[in-house]
Amino acid sequence: MLHNGIEPRRWQVDPAEVDEVRERYAPDGAPLLAYFGRLEYEKGLQDLIAALPRIRRAHPGTKLLVAGAGTRRTSSWSRPVPTGCGGRS
Repeated sequence: MLHNGIEPRRWQVDPAEVDEVRERYAPDGAPLLAYFGRLEYEKGLQDLIAALPRIRRAHPGTKLLVAGAGTRRTSSWSRPVPTGCGGRS
């Protein structure tokens, strides 16, 4: 069994902070998908990015917020991915 890097029962977020992030990154009320983690190939962020067109077909307007550090920080992951996503980043 692989355990998360955090203890989920101890991790709580103030609802006001959630609202603030939503207002900043998805002010139009669009679905917001967030990735928080190391920006390394083995973490699979490239798979999430590749899945965005399919996710957006099921959930139009979905925005992806990526936060983290790692060797992939300066790669193409840090740029908008419009391919197959209706030109939205």
